[in-house]
Amino acid sequence: MRFLLFLINQRHQRVEDIDTQMIEQLQERMDGHKPAAVWNALELLRRIINFSFKTNRCPALDFQIEMPIKDNDVVEYLNPEESERFLSVVKTWPDADVRNMAPPTYITGMRRGEIFKLEERDIDFHLNLIHLRGPKGGKNTSIGLSDFAENIINNQLAWKSRRFPESSYIFPGRTGRLRKDCSGVDKIKKKARLPSTFRPFLGLRRRFAVAMANSGQFTMDMIATQQ
Repeated sequence: MRFLLFLINQRHQRVEDIDTQMIEQLQERMDGHKPAAVWNALELLRRIINFSFKTNRCPALDFQIEMPIKDNDVVEYLNPEESERFLSVVKTWPDADVRNMAPPTYITGMRRGEIFKLEERDIDFHLNLIHLRGPKGGKNTSIGLSDFAENIINNQLAWKSRRFPESSYIFPGRTGRLRKDCSGVDKIKKKARLPSTFRPFLGLRRRFAVAMANSGQFTMDMIATQQ
């Protein structure tokens, strides 16, 4: 936000006074920052002006703001050695609920929120299916329940029945209600000596997608739609 203030501090600029040169000055002020930071500043400026125009508070710009390319996204992926370290730590982790939480993402590609929202009614042991209600895409769907995943779910259900017998969630939070986060997974990441930028749930999903692609049994369209 401070990079936008110079537009005001110079001469109390009005929108109709903003020109391409001022946009270039803003970008020069942000020289040395990551492309995404520059993009965010310009996007904020653009949104403020667009909103003000739509609400009849100022005229529209008479030129289009050229947005920089964001090229500083971090690719999060575990190589085979890192995967082995991660799984080794998970297997011996003392907290059973955390120990049971990471593998489902690794072997099914489920998102963190989908795991947190899982309830007992969502597991169909007869048809070997996991029902995902209200996933990120918005449409309820189902994915396969492998023998390994079934074993993990059963272990977690046994733990849950002892700790939170009244909760319907398979991976309940501390009070038995819907879980919001899992700091234990970050501790596993640290002990497994994974990169500091690695986000466990997202990275494990990507590891799952790579494994699917490398297997040769799935097309890219199938991987893209996998929940």
